Amino acid sequence: GSNQRGTKARFLRDYCQERGVVYCRFDYAGHGESHGRLTDFGISTWLRDVLFVVDQIRATTHMTEEREDSRSNDDDGGNL
Repeated sequence: GSNQRGTKARFLRDYCQERGVVYCRFDYAGHGESHGRLTDFGISTWLRDVLFVVDQIRATTHMTEEREDSRSNDDDGGNL
């Protein structure tokens, strides 16, 4: 499976750094360096993981709901 130290994650890290793009990576519960086994978790746990990460980003940056909304309507397709 994919994890935050794998080939894809390192490629994305380098790709973003070369372009000055901020990014975030983490392992879902049961993946990579996280606790537990993959079979111990499901989509609801992984959704909580994502929401926790988003909350942490919001708490430590100047990201707001308004800023997200305005960026998602950009002409470039709104990729965040």
